[in-house]
Amino acid sequence: MSGIDDKGDFGTDSTDRGSARPVADPAVVPVILNPTARRGAVLRRIDPLVHAFAAHGLEARLVRSTSANHAKELAAAFAAEGAPVVGALGGDGMARTVAAGLVDTATSLGVIAGGRGNDLIGKLGIPKGVEEAVATIANGTDRAIDVLDLDGTISLGNVCLGLDLTVDGQRLDFRGLTAGFANSGRYGGGLTLSTEAAIDDGLIDVVLLKEAWLPRLAVELVAFMSGKHDRHPHIHFAHAREVKIDTPAGAAPVEIVADGDAVAPTPATVTIRPSSLKVSVPHDR
Repeated sequence: MSGIDDKGDFGTDSTDRGSARPVADPAVVPVILNPTARRGAVLRRIDPLVHAFAAHGLEARLVRSTSANHAKELAAAFAAEGAPVVGALGGDGMARTVAAGLVDTATSLGVIAGGRGNDLIGKLGIPKGVEEAVATIANGTDRAIDVLDLDGTISLGNVCLGLDLTVDGQRLDFRGLTAGFANSGRYGGGLTLSTEAAIDDGLIDVVLLKEAWLPRLAVELVAFMSGKHDRHPHIHFAHAREVKIDTPAGAAPVEIVADGDAVAPTPATVTIRPSSLKVSVPHDR
């Protein structure tokens, strides 16, 4: 089994290389993981992952991250070294933090599922099995996708909360159950926030659930998910490129959730960064 590097100095191994940044060996694929994720369950995927890469003539270099920011820094360092692809072993949160270091670079994100939700791979058609996911990294193709930018925090899937909004410069006073801003449109392990969400259209799908009698809202949600946009008066849908989020005057800040993780309080601004991230996907995607 390959060892796990504690790569705090951001070299491709634990040896101090000084300030030089050599081009990465294309036969070596860095894979960033959080070894404590799911109480360490992600570690059970390491041996199959190493063997799967070896079957394609590649070496998996496993790198331990200690925080979201550390994972981002690791990924950015690998990209600066010229790595063609950097793997993320984990769920949507790990994919998001690794992607944050790869946005606007020539390095692709390779996703090996190890979390609970795995909504990004569902949207992109990336297989959930380790061997199949590694085969996608080794033999697949690169697809450029959009990312959401929440004041510098990257989101690949969706940003959610409930409060006052300004959508593309137009203020929208919203009182309701929740507000969602979709890129992939998938959440919660396969649920759908927006059936129209395209991960490469350069647009944010804005979905607002207004206050309503819950059984009535459930009926409207079925119509909304079926694309019947004239049958859900308590669900507001729009496209945007920028959304400014705030709470009413005097109200406490609201926690903002990105890809399942609480990342920031209000106020904040969500923008779309079109085609700013490359992801390794199957050829038919």
